Order: sequence, then structure tokens, then C-alpha cells
Amino acid sequence: MRIAKFLLLLTGLMLTLSACGAKGSLAPDADPDAVPPLGGEYLVNGVDPYEQGKYGGRMVIEPGPEPGTYRLTWLIREAFLQGQGHLEGNQLVVTWQAAEGSARPLRGTARYTITQEGQLYGQRWVEGLEKPIDEEIFPATR
Repeated sequence: MRIAKFLLLLTGLMLTLSACGAKGSLAPDADPDAVPPLGGEYLVNGVDPYEQGKYGGRMVIEPGPEPGTYRLTWLIREAFLQGQGHLEGNQLVVTWQAAEGSARPLRGTARYTITQEGQLYGQRWVEGLEKPIDEEIFPATR
């Protein structure tokens, strides 16, 4: 049900997505004791050192079952990824994997710093690769 809802929402939103569109500069890092709430739709801008290029995508962040935990869903370059994360101060620490049925069984970890404006930036690692992927993530509706 959650995947179907996400895909339906994503279909409508993809019409407005411009790949790698700049959303502006990042705000200062959030105080670890005053992290803004996360949740909703986000635009993802990344730089992949392996495919030597920039990319754009979408992410949905939902509250997890415990305080300070989150469920994440990405659609990047035709890859549908799902993950779980938890807060460590002003950072969101994530484990992720490709959705069931994906052509490539990717998985890995990520660590994003949260800004005062609820933006995220950091690196996502793919298991088996040496270099991380740099990403900046901006709230789509703010």
C-alpha cells in the first residue's frame, strides 16, 4: 500500500521535476539539540563518481515507529530504493536497499547532516564500491 501510494504521488510530481535543478544554497547545520522535524517530499541532487555525472531524483521521508527514526524512499535514475534511518545529533544515519524486484540488488548506507531549514547533505555508499555518492536533499514544498 505504501509503495503504491508513493508511486502514485511520484507520477504526478515527476511532471514538475527538473533533473539536477538547483534549489539554492544550503542553510547552516542544525544545532544537534534543535534538529527541525523531517518528513514529506524532497528533491535529491547527486554526483555519482562512477557514472561521472549529476543526477536528480525524489525522496519521501516518513516518521518511523520510534521517535527519531524514519522510513525513506528514493526514486533515482530509475532505481527505487527503500531505507530506515535514525538521528544521531544533527545527522540522519541510514541503511538502504533496492526495492524488491529491482533489476540490480543494490544496498548500502548513508549519512546526511541536517540543516536549520530541514535540508540534508552528505554521502550515500553503495556496498561493494569504494567511492561514496555525494547528495544534497531539499524539501520540495518549503
